Amino acid sequence: MTKKAAFLLFSFTALRLLLAFVWPAGIDEAYAISISPDWSLSYFDHPPAVFTIAGLAHLASGSNSASILRIPFVLLGTASAWLIYDITRRAYDSSAAFWAMAWYSIAPFFLISAGLFVVPDGPLNFGLLATLWILLPGILEPKYKLEPFRYGAAGIFLAISLASKYQAVAFLASIGIFTLLNKKNRAWLHSPAIFTTIIIGLAGLIPVLIWNGSHDWISFGFQSGRAGNAGLQLFPLNFLKILVGQMAYLLPGTWIVAMACSLKGVSKAKSPADSLFSWLTIVLPVAFLLIALVSERSLPHWSMGGFLFGFPLVGQWTSRQTQTHLIIIKKVWASAALLLSIAAIGVGLQFKDAIFTRAIFKEPPSIDRNWQLQDWGSLPKLWNDFGKPANIVTRSWMVGAKAGYTLGPSAKILPLNDPRHYQFMAAPNQSGYLAIEPIDPRINDKEAIKAFSDLLASNGWVPQGEPAIVVQRSQNYSRFKIIGIGVRRAAGSQGQGAGLNRNG
Repeated sequence: MTKKAAFLLFSFTALRLLLAFVWPAGIDEAYAISISPDWSLSYFDHPPAVFTIAGLAHLASGSNSASILRIPFVLLGTASAWLIYDITRRAYDSSAAFWAMAWYSIAPFFLISAGLFVVPDGPLNFGLLATLWILLPGILEPKYKLEPFRYGAAGIFLAISLASKYQAVAFLASIGIFTLLNKKNRAWLHSPAIFTTIIIGLAGLIPVLIWNGSHDWISFGFQSGRAGNAGLQLFPLNFLKILVGQMAYLLPGTWIVAMACSLKGVSKAKSPADSLFSWLTIVLPVAFLLIALVSERSLPHWSMGGFLFGFPLVGQWTSRQTQTHLIIIKKVWASAALLLSIAAIGVGLQFKDAIFTRAIFKEPPSIDRNWQLQDWGSLPKLWNDFGKPANIVTRSWMVGAKAGYTLGPSAKILPLNDPRHYQFMAAPNQSGYLAIEPIDPRINDKEAIKAFSDLLASNGWVPQGEPAIVVQRSQNYSRFKIIGIGVRRAAGSQGQGAGLNRNG
């Protein structure tokens, strides 16, 4: 790696470490951290990798703080950046490798989410890139014989990918298409070595299959139903939303170059590397764009595991353009890097302490009242005032995620609706129940308490004692309130929907 590339790598590692201590834990992170101490073969939402890493980090550090538990994911992001560099260097040259890593480093999704947060994308990306990095010499030069242990090592990293996120299957599909369409690589179909990689890799799905098989295949049903297919009806607005989202997550210029190069590469590839990266890039984004067209709900980041392999193509294209437009490209990249870095830090600080809006508004705007975007530092006091009951009853898994993250593993979360993996965790401790609900500070306290009490009663919970309210503040700002109500189960009720243990 050149000095310039090494400086870039460590600079963005330092930036992500800074962001790890600036950004509050969002819903998905809080959820992952909250359920990770209760280890399972697999989980309702995803395969086990992200939760296992978070759980091990919790054991090693003794901390439940997202700032600390993010560190392994930051390091995975750094490792992924280096792998993109070295894969591109092997396939093309060091100039293309530098630019591939440069554009990866400032792609918003890979900078902030996949390279920082406690989410499945970090281990997924690392596993996929490591698999390709090991196999690359044999893919680009089929006559080159890889040592047998390399196929085993590639299988291990493929297993990590499959144990991270279901989208890893698209990597196998893309490699399969590339192999069938390239005569030189078809010899793999008769090679026991490559099947060793696949067999070892598929072992990453064994825990997922075992767990799902004993839980009515609930995770597969959940994920397959998330697109919200509504028959033959088309949803052009959802398609547009996903298209714009993909561009925003990568940066529009990066998206355009990646798609243009991959479309050209699947039809008129100039080299095996062009063909390989093109098929790895194009399959997942196109598949999810088609799904977006016939579904009501889908998310742009589902396709990022494909765009991951577009960076070598973008790096090669940029390297060629630097021969005539070097100054412009440097200025564009440097401006984007500076603006995104400042924005990432600023947004994190805004979510954390409302540092900008507090200087402008007397009353917090809606974004500052959003309980999902900030830490719940006032909740431990409320919990302590009620005697630290072991069981926390919440409206949904999202409220439960923030509560579980804030209070730590000693609090058992019992969502009334949509419990996600909480329904499979250890049976509730019978030593007390506290129901909590975040509310907008502008809502009348008595009305909010009555509405929440009615919701609890309709789900088989009887409020008891006096309710309490704490205010989450950023200095003079009342950002949101949290209602606390002591509850008990109604006679003959099992707490409808309230996170009952389904493991028996």
